[in-house]
Amino acid sequence: MAKFPYNPFDITAGLGAKFIKWLNSLVKDLSDDNQELKARFDEQINSVPQPSEIVDLRINDDGETFTTANNRVANLEKKTLRGSLTNAFGKIFLSVADRLASIEYEVDSRAVNVKRFGARGDGITDDITAIQAAIDFLQNGGTVYFPSGTYNVSQSVKTNDSILLKGFSAKRSILKNIGTGVTVESVGTGINDVKRYQVVKNLTISGTDKSAGGLKLKFSGEYFELKNIRVLDHINGVGIDLPDSFSGTLKNIHVSRSTNSTGIRMYGNNASTGQTTFENVVVAYSKIGIEVGEENNLTANIIDCITFTGCILQHNYSVGMKIGANVRQLKVQTTHFEWQDAAGAIGLLVKGPTAIGGDIDTCWFYQNDTAIQVDYGNNYKFHNLNIQNSKLGIYLTGNSHNNIIGDRVRFANVTEEIRDYSLDNLKITENTIMLNQGYKERDYAIVSNEKPIASMNYTPVEGSTFKLDRGLFSSFKLKTIKFRLKMEISNATAGDQLSIQLYNATNAQTLLEITGTVESDGRLIMTTPLTDFPSEAKWCNIQAKSLTVASRDFTVRKAIIIAEYV
Repeated sequence: MAKFPYNPFDITAGLGAKFIKWLNSLVKDLSDDNQELKARFDEQINSVPQPSEIVDLRINDDGETFTTANNRVANLEKKTLRGSLTNAFGKIFLSVADRLASIEYEVDSRAVNVKRFGARGDGITDDITAIQAAIDFLQNGGTVYFPSGTYNVSQSVKTNDSILLKGFSAKRSILKNIGTGVTVESVGTGINDVKRYQVVKNLTISGTDKSAGGLKLKFSGEYFELKNIRVLDHINGVGIDLPDSFSGTLKNIHVSRSTNSTGIRMYGNNASTGQTTFENVVVAYSKIGIEVGEENNLTANIIDCITFTGCILQHNYSVGMKIGANVRQLKVQTTHFEWQDAAGAIGLLVKGPTAIGGDIDTCWFYQNDTAIQVDYGNNYKFHNLNIQNSKLGIYLTGNSHNNIIGDRVRFANVTEEIRDYSLDNLKITENTIMLNQGYKERDYAIVSNEKPIASMNYTPVEGSTFKLDRGLFSSFKLKTIKFRLKMEISNATAGDQLSIQLYNATNAQTLLEITGTVESDGRLIMTTPLTDFPSEAKWCNIQAKSLTVASRDFTVRKAIIIAEYV
């Protein structure tokens, strides 16, 4: 061996040689261990494993043994897996769904779980104190989470600015009102205290005949949102009440059984409101389904730009949807009005002075006593409608003005399609009215006026005319159209000879003329023969006059255009 000093990196002597010897020994040990493990695995695969090496999936954490592992899993699901989770804080007991929900909401540092403030959600305990504490804890806004359960509240839950009340799902997270107030209520106090960014999601809000209402957001503005919620059984209270609230969204909502009140109500007594969208909203079994604006409140603020899309109003006892005073620019589309069929019930009612500008498009009216009634409503347009199985289709009262029945309106099994009491001319333009197609008992349409009228189009003196737009018959371009005119006259002089004449206003050509003698009671009913409607005519005039004495006064009580097709 070389004498010291020597090179430490020389692998033939000194530390270098020792290192090489140690490394070779380590490699050999690793190789021997690997061969031993391989032999062991081979033995386990080819022979019976040792009991200490078996994990029996049939045995749960509590030592219970089941016939199969599948039975163990089924048992856990049946019991909602109320097992034990151990962490640094000890044991907590939660259902599987709540475990997942807790993980989800713990990610958001602002979210608080009402159960951590003492709420039980057992349907027995009054949880109002715990729930309110959770909301009040979030002084700068945040999410309050309701795990699955039924949370009884004896007083109103007060929500505030930027608070999101969120359940696990609308079916499984239930707020139940056991008191006499409103179940959930915003705390806005006035136009200078508007609450913003308020959200309620994934909850059922349940009441009784004693509760004052379900959900009330007063002075809630700038993007309030109600989504995936059910409001049920507030028998004598409003389901969702939105006084003086604006700029919001209601989506996937079901309100039912506000039996003696209104399902959803929106009005503006102290602030101009509106700019609100209703999407996939169902309201049923209430006195009034949805009410926007108040009927007789002429001093109310304007409610503008309200849109309904994909909604359903059904089985409401008085009115499906009611539009009141000062509502401007309303749009209702792809919405069903059905089974408002009690005596006098109405699918859509417009009844409020200065209710101006409505577009009713692509809607279905089925089994309503009256499908549509416009009273004190102006500049409404109805088009792409299916009106079926009703006593009265569209009813325009003497207080409505400048309304239009537009294109593709279909009546099927409707006793009286259109009743026009309006002082101004009903405009029927560019129309495809399908008149009871498929119902052999009544293949005709009625445009009528059933009370004495004095106006530019219905002047009850000699030479009076009113306009009939040819669009009424445009749906029958591929069919042969014939029509007749029936007119009822009253307050005329007995024995007078009266004449009714229908002429083409395009070229002043007379199409029909018939005369009759007034009865002793001052009445006369005349019907023209069936005739072809002129294809070149844009519209026609009807003239009623006395042939006995010039300028004799009488009243045109009803004028009916009957169209028949083959």
